[in-house]
Amino acid sequence: MKLPLIPAHCISYEDAKYIMNGLKGPTAPKSWFGKLNITYNIGPGYADDSYVTLEVNTRVQKSLIHNVIGVIRGCTEPDRYVLVGNHRDSWTFGSVDPSSGTAAMLELTKAFTNVMKNENWCPRRSIVFCSWGAEEYGLIGSTEWVEENQKLLQSQAVAYLNVDIAVEGNYSLQAKGVPLLFETIWNAAKVVPNPNPEEVSLGHKTVYDTWITRSPSNITSSNVPKVKGVGSGSDHSPFLQIVGVPVVDFRYTCDKNDQTICYPLYHTMYETYNLEADLLDRGFLVILNFDSNNL
Repeated sequence: MKLPLIPAHCISYEDAKYIMNGLKGPTAPKSWFGKLNITYNIGPGYADDSYVTLEVNTRVQKSLIHNVIGVIRGCTEPDRYVLVGNHRDSWTFGSVDPSSGTAAMLELTKAFTNVMKNENWCPRRSIVFCSWGAEEYGLIGSTEWVEENQKLLQSQAVAYLNVDIAVEGNYSLQAKGVPLLFETIWNAAKVVPNPNPEEVSLGHKTVYDTWITRSPSNITSSNVPKVKGVGSGSDHSPFLQIVGVPVVDFRYTCDKNDQTICYPLYHTMYETYNLEADLLDRGFLVILNFDSNNL
């Protein structure tokens, strides 16, 4: 994969105002104007002949990546596979993408392990847990693994469940998937307790209750929550687009109409523990719903 020829880096509004203020040259088109209290000129150069120095500390190098795969063998159909996956790599600190999803998947593996040990339980089909490398740089880990196991997956994989970002808010569940899995998604949401006490007090006892209230389907004949179409952009892509395995992608999301909650810090250096704890999932009501004791 080729690197982009123009480097780009996110900066704050304060820094942008400082850098852009005082540029010479013609005024930019109106459609380019933002909300900074400056004159939007496009340069080149500054009126006072000052200049900006950019120091870049990244380097280009080849790196070895790893996928980590764990399997719980099924008791009835061990040669049929339900796969659950999440990537490990991130652009910066990655508390939301992918660490919230990684935390959820690790807790899920712990939950299954506890049930197997304490309840003598065994799944009907084999469950495959997949921790992918190099997702951010082109879905490399998952794509290479899918291509290597293409024949096996085409004939024996039942479904792939992707949790890239588990929690980017505590407003409602959001699901993307193929129609084959719609019924499964709805039925699963009906048996998961609602993690938000305020929602429970309104009579929304399950995840499904809040989901259908806040994100109803736009199909007028169907009284069900909306399940969005699944595209590319995460590790479900090679499963669906290379081997044709049904896929679904889950996350708890924010209210997209409230920009004070849906704070635009995705893939930035501000994607930290405090972002999750103080803004996106206050009190960790949602992420704690993955506690293994709930299984």
